[in-house]
Amino acid sequence: MPAGKRKASDHPNGTTSARPGTAKKARGRVPRSPLEILRRRAALADAVLETSSLGVVMVDEAGRIVRTNARLAQMFGYRPDEFNGLSLEILLPERFRDGHVRHRRGFFAAPHARPMGLGLELAARRKDGTEFPVEISLSYLKSDEGLLALGFVMDITPRRNAEQRLLAEFLVTRVFADTNYSGNLGTRLLEALGENLDWDVGELWSVDGDVLRYDSHWHRPMLDTRDLDAVSRKIVLSRGMGLAGRVWETGGACWAKPGERLVAGRADEAVTLGLKSACAFPIQGEQRMIGAMVLLSRLSREPDDTLLAMLTDIGRRIGQHLDHRHVELELRKQREMLFQSEKLSALGRLVAGVAHEMNNPLGIISSRIELMLADAEGQSFPAQFLEDLRVVHRNVLRVASVAQALRSFARQSTGERRPVDLNTVVTETLLLVGKSMSTDNVRITIDLDPELPRIGGDANALQQVLLNLLTNAREAMTGSGEIRITTARDSDRPGRLRIIVSDTGPGIPPAHLPHLFEPFYTTKPSGTGLGLAVSYGIVQNHLGTIDVQSVAGQGATFTLTFPVLESVPGSA
Repeated sequence: MPAGKRKASDHPNGTTSARPGTAKKARGRVPRSPLEILRRRAALADAVLETSSLGVVMVDEAGRIVRTNARLAQMFGYRPDEFNGLSLEILLPERFRDGHVRHRRGFFAAPHARPMGLGLELAARRKDGTEFPVEISLSYLKSDEGLLALGFVMDITPRRNAEQRLLAEFLVTRVFADTNYSGNLGTRLLEALGENLDWDVGELWSVDGDVLRYDSHWHRPMLDTRDLDAVSRKIVLSRGMGLAGRVWETGGACWAKPGERLVAGRADEAVTLGLKSACAFPIQGEQRMIGAMVLLSRLSREPDDTLLAMLTDIGRRIGQHLDHRHVELELRKQREMLFQSEKLSALGRLVAGVAHEMNNPLGIISSRIELMLADAEGQSFPAQFLEDLRVVHRNVLRVASVAQALRSFARQSTGERRPVDLNTVVTETLLLVGKSMSTDNVRITIDLDPELPRIGGDANALQQVLLNLLTNAREAMTGSGEIRITTARDSDRPGRLRIIVSDTGPGIPPAHLPHLFEPFYTTKPSGTGLGLAVSYGIVQNHLGTIDVQSVAGQGATFTLTFPVLESVPGSA
C-alpha cells in the first residue's frame, strides 16, 4: 500500500474502527435486564426440575402440594395438574397418614436437611392404591409464600427386588447346604422363595410318569389353605393343564394370563383365598424335567420377565441338586445293599454249616420220640409221661423247621433263569392266600399293568417272597384292613419293573426299619426273624432291589424292582 495512504477503517490512534453493524459482535452480547435474567434462570430451574431422575414435591406449611415435577407424577400415576392443592398425605398409605401429619408439623417447626441414603425405606401409595418402597430426602427453602418443604423421592423397587432376589438365591443355596434337615425339601425351597419374593402360596408338582402330582406346598401363616391342599392332593395334571402343566409342556417359565385359572380344578378354593396372580417355572434336571413350582399371590402382579429368568435359573439349580441328591441316595443304597449282601453271605456260610450239623441229630431225636410214642400206645404209661414226650416232639419239630429255614436262607441260587410274568406270580399267590385273608376281614386290591414285560427268574421263589410279604401284612393288621398290590414299569429307572405291596396296618416304627432284613430280627412274639432275610436274598439273586417305607400309624409299603428280561445279563 502506498505510503501516506491508509484504510478508511484505520484510526489515527492506531486502533481499528469497526464497520457499521459489527460493534455488537466485537463487544459481546448486550446485557439483559434483571427481569429477563430471572426469567431465564427460572426456566433453567424448571428444566432441571423436570429432567430430574428423582420425584420432587414442594409443600407448604399447611401440607398442601405447591409444585411437583413430571417424574413424581409418573411415579405415583397422576397427571401433573392433579397435584395442585392436594394434601401431601394422599401419597402415603392410609395407615401412615395420621402419624405423618405430626412428623410434618415437627419438620416445619425445626426445618433441617435429611440426605438420601440413610437406609430409611418408606412406603408410598400410587393413585390406583398400590404401594411401593421409596427413599426420601428432605430440604427446605424460604420464599415470599413462606417456608416450603422440599421432598426428593426415589422409587427403590428395582433395588429392593434385586436385594430380595439375591437373598432368595442365597436362602435356596442354604437349604441345599443344610444336610441335617430331614423334613420336606420342597416345602423349605418354596418357603425361601415365597417369603423373600413376596408371594403368598407355593406349590411343587412332581413328574410321575405321564402326569404331574402334587408333591408339597407352602403358605403364609395367616392363610388357611387346608381346603386347597386337600383338593390338590386328589388332582393329577396332564401336559398343558394349569400353569404347572403349561410349564411341563413348553419347558419354560410362564406368567398367568389375564382370566386364566390360576389353579386347575380348584377355582373355588383360589377365590376363597383371594389369589389373583401366579407364575410357574420348571425344575429341570440334567436329563429330564423333574417337576414345576407354582407361586401365587393375593396381589395383582404384572408379568416380570426378569423374575422369570431368575426363577428359571433357580429351577435349574434345584433340579441339578435333586439329581445329585438322587445319585447320592442311590450310591448310599447300593453301598448298604453291598454291605448287607456281604454280611448275609458270610452269615449264610456259617448257618449252612450249623443247619447241616443240626439236621442229623434232630432227625434222630425226632424219629426216636415218634417210636417211643408209638410203643407207648396201648400201654399203661402215666399220662404226664406221654404229654412230656409230645411236648419234646413238638419243640424238636420247631427246631427242625428253624434249621430248614436256615438252609433256605443259606441256599445259593443255581443261576437258572426262565421268563416269569409277575402278574401271574401275583394272581397265583392270591389263589393260595385269598380265602384266609377274607376270613380275617383283610381286603386285597390289585392294580396290574396288562402290558408288563417278563423278567428272568424263578417263579416259585418269587411267589415265596410275595407270600411272605402278604403274611406279614396280614399279621400286622388287627381286625380288618386292606392290602394293595401294584405292578408297573419303574418310571425312575427305565428297563426295570416294580411290584409294590402296601397295607393299612399300624406301620413299622423307625427304629426297626434298618434291621428288617437282618436274620433273626423280628418284632413278632413267635417269629424266627428269617422270612424277610430269605426274601431279601431271593430278590438279590434275581438282580432286584427291595425297599420299605413306613410311617407309624399309616401302614407300610414294600417296593421290589427287577430288570426286564432283555436287561438280564445272559438272557439273550
